[in-house]
Amino acid sequence: MAKKDMHRLKRRLVESPFKPMKMRVAAALVYHNITGTTRTTASGQEYEAALADTAIALCQVADVYYTNTEGRLTLIPEDDLMHGRFEHAGDDFHARSGQIYRNIMLRRSEVMDAVVILRKARETIDNAQAGSHSAVSGPFG
Repeated sequence: MAKKDMHRLKRRLVESPFKPMKMRVAAALVYHNITGTTRTTASGQEYEAALADTAIALCQVADVYYTNTEGRLTLIPEDDLMHGRFEHAGDDFHARSGQIYRNIMLRRSEVMDAVVILRKARETIDNAQAGSHSAVSGPFG
C-alpha cells in the first residue's frame, strides 16, 4: 500500500468507526503497520499466508463477523474461531465443525484498537528477545 493510500484509509477509519471492514483489508492494514511490509514487497503466497496469520491475531483482540444468508452481519462464535483457520488472506474462515464463513468483517474502530494492541505486543516481544540475546551472549560476545 502506498503511503498516500495508507493516509486515506486511516482518515476513512476515523470518519466511520462502526462501519464494517473486510478482514483482508484489516489484516493488510495491521500487517503493514506492524512490519512495514506491503503487498508489493512480499511474494504473493507469502503475503497471503501472512495476512491469514494476521487475521488469527485479530481474532484475539476484536469481534469477527460474517455476512449471513439474510445479508446481516453476524458474530462468528468464539468456539469456531478458537479451532479454525483463515484462508485466502482472511477472506474465508474454515471452522473445525466444517462450517465455512465467508465475507469476514470487523468493525473499523476495533481494527484501529487492534493496530495499537498488536503493535505494542510486537514491540514487547522484540524487546524481550533483544534483551535475552544480550544476556545470553554476555559481556564478551
